[in-house]
Amino acid sequence: MKKYFYVAIMALTLGMFAGCTGVSAPKEPVIDEEAGTVNGVKYDNETYKCWLVETESTSSCTGETPEQSSDKYLWWMTEFDAQSYKAEFEYTSNVKACAYGYCCETKGSCKITETNHTQAECSSSNL
Repeated sequence: MKKYFYVAIMALTLGMFAGCTGVSAPKEPVIDEEAGTVNGVKYDNETYKCWLVETESTSSCTGETPEQSSDKYLWWMTEFDAQSYKAEFEYTSNVKACAYGYCCETKGSCKITETNHTQAECSSSNL
Protein backbone atom coordinates (compact mmCIF):
# COMPACT_ATOMS: atom_id res chain seq x y z
CA MET A 1 0.00 0.00 0.00
CA LYS A 2 2.91 2.32 0.80
CA LYS A 3 4.21 1.79 -2.74
CA TYR A 4 0.91 2.87 -4.31
CA PHE A 5 0.74 5.93 -2.05
CA TYR A 6 4.27 6.90 -3.07
CA VAL A 7 3.48 6.44 -6.78
CA ALA A 8 0.35 8.59 -6.35
CA ILE A 9 2.31 11.34 -4.62
CA MET A 10 4.98 11.26 -7.35
CA ALA A 11 2.29 11.44 -10.04
CA LEU A 12 0.72 14.48 -8.38
CA THR A 13 4.11 16.14 -7.99
CA LEU A 14 5.00 15.48 -11.61
CA GLY A 15 1.56 16.72 -12.64
CA MET A 16 2.24 20.05 -10.95
CA PHE A 17 5.57 20.34 -12.77
CA ALA A 18 3.88 19.47 -16.05
CA GLY A 19 2.06 22.77 -16.04
CA CYS A 20 5.32 24.68 -15.75
CA THR A 21 7.65 23.28 -18.41
CA GLY A 22 8.46 19.91 -19.89
CA VAL A 23 7.33 16.40 -19.16
CA SER A 24 8.45 13.22 -20.86
CA ALA A 25 6.63 9.93 -20.53
CA PRO A 26 6.25 6.73 -22.52
CA LYS A 27 3.29 6.23 -24.81
CA GLU A 28 0.11 5.32 -22.94
CA PRO A 29 -0.79 1.63 -23.38
CA VAL A 30 -3.89 0.74 -25.37
CA ILE A 31 -5.85 -1.80 -23.31
CA ASP A 32 -9.02 -3.30 -24.78
CA GLU A 33 -10.81 -5.37 -22.15
CA GLU A 34 -13.47 -6.72 -24.52
CA ALA A 35 -10.92 -7.95 -27.06
CA GLY A 36 -8.39 -8.97 -24.37
CA THR A 37 -5.58 -7.02 -26.01
CA VAL A 38 -2.74 -4.87 -24.72
CA ASN A 39 -1.17 -2.67 -27.40
CA GLY A 40 -2.82 -4.83 -30.04
CA VAL A 41 -1.50 -8.15 -28.69
CA LYS A 42 -4.18 -10.68 -27.67
CA TYR A 43 -3.84 -12.41 -24.29
CA ASP A 44 -5.89 -15.12 -22.56
CA ASN A 45 -8.67 -13.34 -20.69
CA GLU A 46 -10.43 -16.44 -19.32
CA THR A 47 -7.95 -18.79 -17.65
CA TYR A 48 -6.82 -17.77 -14.18
CA LYS A 49 -3.31 -18.66 -13.09
CA CYS A 50 -0.86 -17.67 -10.40
CA TRP A 51 1.55 -14.98 -11.60
CA LEU A 52 4.74 -13.80 -9.95
CA VAL A 53 4.86 -10.01 -10.26
CA GLU A 54 8.21 -8.28 -9.63
CA THR A 55 8.45 -4.50 -9.71
CA GLU A 56 11.39 -2.14 -9.33
CA SER A 57 11.47 1.64 -9.40
CA THR A 58 13.86 4.49 -8.75
CA SER A 59 12.64 8.01 -8.04
CA SER A 60 14.84 11.07 -7.80
CA CYS A 61 14.73 14.83 -7.92
CA THR A 62 17.53 17.28 -8.65
CA GLY A 63 20.03 17.35 -5.80
CA GLU A 64 18.40 14.54 -3.83
CA THR A 65 19.45 10.97 -3.21
CA PRO A 66 17.49 8.56 -5.44
CA GLU A 67 14.97 6.33 -3.67
CA GLN A 68 14.73 2.75 -4.84
CA SER A 69 11.92 0.35 -4.18
CA SER A 70 11.16 -3.18 -5.26
CA ASP A 71 8.34 -5.56 -4.59
CA LYS A 72 7.57 -9.17 -5.32
CA TYR A 73 4.18 -10.84 -4.91
CA LEU A 74 1.89 -13.50 -6.32
CA TRP A 75 -1.45 -12.66 -7.95
CA TRP A 76 -4.25 -14.94 -9.12
CA MET A 77 -5.33 -13.43 -12.44
CA THR A 78 -5.60 -13.99 -16.17
CA GLU A 79 -2.73 -13.46 -18.58
CA PHE A 80 -4.56 -10.40 -19.91
CA ASP A 81 -4.82 -8.94 -16.39
CA ALA A 82 -1.12 -9.58 -15.80
CA GLN A 83 -0.06 -7.95 -19.08
CA SER A 84 -2.42 -5.01 -18.46
CA TYR A 85 -0.94 -4.45 -15.01
CA LYS A 86 2.60 -4.61 -16.41
CA ALA A 87 1.80 -2.10 -19.18
CA GLU A 88 0.10 0.33 -16.78
CA PHE A 89 2.89 0.04 -14.19
CA GLU A 90 5.58 0.76 -16.75
CA TYR A 91 3.56 3.65 -18.18
CA THR A 92 3.00 5.35 -14.81
CA SER A 93 6.48 4.54 -13.51
CA ASN A 94 8.58 6.12 -16.26
CA VAL A 95 8.09 9.86 -16.12
CA LYS A 96 10.31 12.94 -16.01
CA ALA A 97 9.22 16.50 -15.36
CA CYS A 98 11.23 19.71 -15.01
CA ALA A 99 10.39 23.23 -13.90
CA TYR A 100 12.73 26.15 -13.24
CA GLY A 101 15.82 23.92 -13.43
CA TYR A 102 14.44 21.38 -10.92
CA CYS A 103 13.63 17.93 -12.27
CA CYS A 104 11.98 14.84 -10.84
CA GLU A 105 12.15 11.46 -12.53
CA THR A 106 10.78 8.01 -11.90
CA LYS A 107 12.06 4.92 -13.73
CA GLY A 108 10.31 1.62 -13.18
CA SER A 109 10.03 -1.87 -14.59
CA CYS A 110 7.72 -4.80 -14.08
CA LYS A 111 8.35 -8.47 -14.77
CA ILE A 112 5.61 -11.09 -14.74
CA THR A 113 6.17 -14.83 -14.67
CA GLU A 114 3.59 -17.61 -14.73
CA THR A 115 3.92 -20.04 -11.81
CA ASN A 116 2.43 -23.46 -11.15
CA HIS A 117 0.91 -22.53 -7.75
CA THR A 118 -2.70 -23.38 -7.02
CA GLN A 119 -5.14 -20.59 -6.20
CA ALA A 120 -4.88 -21.36 -2.48
CA GLU A 121 -1.08 -21.36 -2.60
CA CYS A 122 -1.05 -18.16 -4.63
CA SER A 123 -3.36 -16.36 -2.20
CA SER A 124 -1.55 -17.43 0.96
CA SER A 125 2.06 -17.14 -0.18
CA ASN A 126 4.36 -14.66 1.50
CA LEU A 127 7.37 -13.83 -0.66
